Amino acid sequence: MSTPRSATGTRRLSSWVLGLVALLLTLPATLVLAGQSAGLERGTALVQRSVAPGFADAGVPDTAVPVTTLVEDGDAPHPVVVVVHGFAGSAQLMDDLGVSLARAGYAVVLPDLTGHGRNPVPLPVSDGVVATDAIDADLAAVARWASQQPFAEPSRPIALVGHSMGAGAVTRYAVAASQGEGQVPLGATVALSLPSADDLPAGSALVPRNLLLLYGGNEQQRFVDAALEGLRAAYPDGVVGPGYGSPVDGTARAADVVPRADHITILFSADTRQQTLDWLDTTVGAPSSGHDAGGSRILWLLLLMVGAAVGFVPLARLLLPARTPGEGGPAEAPRPRALVALGVAVVASAVGSLAAAALAGVAARVPLAVGGYVIVWFVCAGAVVALLTTLVRRRASWLPPARAVDADVVAPSGYVLREVLAVMALTAYGVVALGLVGRMTWSAFDLAGDRRSWLLVVELAFIAWFWADDRLVGARWWLALVTRVVAVVVLLASVVVLGAPGFLTLLVPLMAIVLGLLLVYGQTVTRRARLPWSVAVVQGVPLAYLVTTTFPLVS
Repeated sequence: MSTPRSATGTRRLSSWVLGLVALLLTLPATLVLAGQSAGLERGTALVQRSVAPGFADAGVPDTAVPVTTLVEDGDAPHPVVVVVHGFAGSAQLMDDLGVSLARAGYAVVLPDLTGHGRNPVPLPVSDGVVATDAIDADLAAVARWASQQPFAEPSRPIALVGHSMGAGAVTRYAVAASQGEGQVPLGATVALSLPSADDLPAGSALVPRNLLLLYGGNEQQRFVDAALEGLRAAYPDGVVGPGYGSPVDGTARAADVVPRADHITILFSADTRQQTLDWLDTTVGAPSSGHDAGGSRILWLLLLMVGAAVGFVPLARLLLPARTPGEGGPAEAPRPRALVALGVAVVASAVGSLAAAALAGVAARVPLAVGGYVIVWFVCAGAVVALLTTLVRRRASWLPPARAVDADVVAPSGYVLREVLAVMALTAYGVVALGLVGRMTWSAFDLAGDRRSWLLVVELAFIAWFWADDRLVGARWWLALVTRVVAVVVLLASVVVLGAPGFLTLLVPLMAIVLGLLLVYGQTVTRRARLPWSVAVVQGVPLAYLVTTTFPLVS
């Protein structure tokens, strides 16, 4: 049996090892990610909607659209590509694709559409339907602005690439441009995961010009149907594959599948980047086609996220002193047996979904799309977990044997202040780590507009759920994993069974990945914390930042 001194030495050694592993994971990932856009000129600008022709008749306010530009040489002319994100996306989400295009010689413009990313203007939504006139006004202004920049080759038409909601925007714009409605001359359009082909007229392969439709092999059927309908609007007998028509006269059109990709990973697929680049090279690019789209950043981002999780452990050990054997604390409080805890998690999650459906009016008051539903769900589910856990603790047969607590062993003096400061530091670490990955992947992590005023509400909602979950599972990491899986499954099932917002099917998988990361944070702290809320704070605050900065701002 090891002595306390040898156990301390072993723990110290393991902390050094974990710290070294974290460094070996994060340092190369950070250097590679930083180097992917090395040599490119990255700029930002604000584009007024009023620069677009016909703006006065659009019926939308003259707000500014934040854009990011990527180009190898900003003073030399290049073919221009405007790359438009989808619902709950941002310029950051399209950056991986944008870098590949810029390295192939294109000038790339990435807008943050109304209500998204760094754009502080709320997106008008009525009965869950996005007001497309606001999105269309954004794109019209950005396309006009991009065509007038020094990096734009004046004699060459621009190209558009859009994902999901952005795919709908670029196809509407392309149709209008092909019909001569005063838009910027357009040479090609690439629609990734187009939700509907209703805006694509039948009967002419020239409307719009040179259209490529891509969808993921693991996407919902409606995206597959939209791609095929878009192809067959021009070529009624068309099938998935290389395509039809000629890029020279503007009649080229194709629909193709990106293997093993879903609605989000299609943006990080090498096949997506290569097909998009080949299509643009053929239609609007330089005469010498055949550029290599390069590698994706997704593997390095995963390594960065894993490294952040590993690095949290030695940091927590450094800031939070270990409890003395026999010392009481939150971890020593009785927890329900595993099967009982699982039942509590299932019941609480179901009640959370029912409550969120019943309180739809309350959820709609939150100016974050889907965010109101998520807040109500976590508050109600957390309240039920806390209530049922309290009731279960009154029945000794539902509890495992209690750990021995020595009344003579007490916490060291001053532990409250030290733990408060430690939790603040660890929470800041979690926010920064998540923000670093987010800025390189899906979100500007920017509290633009009214987001800042709602951050505290979202934080309290998640802290309540994580506090209740910790009272239920304690230091049983595998059970904490199970309760998170239950939450994710029930949220997804609510879309089908209770008519919850359909966009949960796209956002919840991202939350599931983050919940796995936060599991490491929570389980590390719960073994050392003396204050009952510490575990909840280090998990709830980072998740709140993710939700508040990612979910679209709506009105």
